[in-house]
Amino acid sequence: MLTFPHRFALRAGESPPGPVYQARQVHGASVVVVRGDEPLSEIRAIEADALIAAAPGVTVGVRTADCVPALIEDTTAGLCAAVHAGWRGLLAGVLEATLPRLVELGARTERLRVALGPCIGPCCFEVGEEVAEKFAPEHVRRARPRPYVDLRAAAMARLHAAGVRLVASDVPCTRCDPGRYYSYRRDGQGTPHHLHTIGVPLPRP
Repeated sequence: MLTFPHRFALRAGESPPGPVYQARQVHGASVVVVRGDEPLSEIRAIEADALIAAAPGVTVGVRTADCVPALIEDTTAGLCAAVHAGWRGLLAGVLEATLPRLVELGARTERLRVALGPCIGPCCFEVGEEVAEKFAPEHVRRARPRPYVDLRAAAMARLHAAGVRLVASDVPCTRCDPGRYYSYRRDGQGTPHHLHTIGVPLPRP
């Protein structure tokens, strides 16, 4: 679906496609714009959960181990973004914060394409009632002893509500597939993270 160079779920030891700008993820809604003249270390010190690549040759990335990774592009505007959306980030509005920043830079909402990557599924994301009640009822599966939340559906609903029409989310559950994916919920503290990247390509000569 996406046409800009991108990769989902790079594992520890796999080499990313060149330098990747990453921020200090804090499960919030802050967005940082990267233009390519900043040192990698400068961006890495910024607390943000969404990064926008705003110049050719810039690649941005986010890390997850159950949270929802969202890669966004507007090929006409030459813009793309990587978003880390865990349940806290979704509720904080990280997706809704990223879209207007893209529009400010020249994107158009109706041109945006979004792909959601591997994340914990509604089969496995068991939460407390205090978390479940923060989500729309249609994104909560009631079960005993505790409810389950569908983060993918919640992310898609927020994107559609913001006017994004093209969203792909046919993704596996990270907790269900230990052979392919890391999962914090499955493996606990110290679990490695996947890296998800997208970049604005350089103009063809």
